[in-house]
Amino acid sequence: MIVVVDASVAAMWFLPEPHSESAALLLDAKCELIAPDLMRLEVANALAQAARAGRSELATWSAGLRSRLRNRYVGDVTADIRSDRQR
Repeated sequence: MIVVVDASVAAMWFLPEPHSESAALLLDAKCELIAPDLMRLEVANALAQAARAGRSELATWSAGLRSRLRNRYVGDVTADIRSDRQR
C-alpha cells in the first residue's frame, strides 16, 4: 500500500501534538510513504515556528528525526511522476 504523507502529519513525527502517536504509526506500518517535494520545506517551517513559539527545541526534534527515520525512506512523489512521464 502507498500512503501520501502530508507535511502536517510528518511534523507530528517530531513535535508533541495531540495526534503524534497516531502519525508515528505510519512509520511502523508496512507501507510505502511518498510525499511532494515541498514537504521538506513545509516540515522545516513547522519545526521553526514551533521553536519560535517555545513549543520545541532543535535538539528535541533532531533526536526524534534520527530515531524515527533511521530505517525509513520517504519517496518523492514528484520525482516518481516525472520518471513515469519520461517512460
